[in-house]
Amino acid sequence: MGGCGFLFILLFAIVPIIGSCIAQMASEKARMEPAPPAPEMTLAATFRPGDTIRIYVAPLDPVVVWRRGTGGIPDCDMPGGRVSLNIYNEAGHEVIDGVKWETVLTAEADTAGFYELTCSNDQSDLVLGVN
Repeated sequence: MGGCGFLFILLFAIVPIIGSCIAQMASEKARMEPAPPAPEMTLAATFRPGDTIRIYVAPLDPVVVWRRGTGGIPDCDMPGGRVSLNIYNEAGHEVIDGVKWETVLTAEADTAGFYELTCSNDQSDLVLGVN
């Protein structure tokens, strides 16, 4: 077994080294390739003040309410959950389908489920959306 034993030991010493080299090369290639672009944001639904929409809300996963058009902050109600005001800043803007939307509210709930969200505002050109 003299020659075979040496080959056997050599094989078990080399295979882990080759595997380590392949893993390192794959890791370096992944660092060199640019990250794919972020997917474009879409809205699940749009609605106007006075309309009621049904949305699914889960704990730790609030639904963001967006607005476009003129007018102030809409007054929204979601029985069984909470609607809270977001702080306005440039980071709260997003271009969706070529239109600039502004985040204004978040809808949250302690229990996962479907909730009815109703918003009101006296501005006729205000459009709201949720994602």
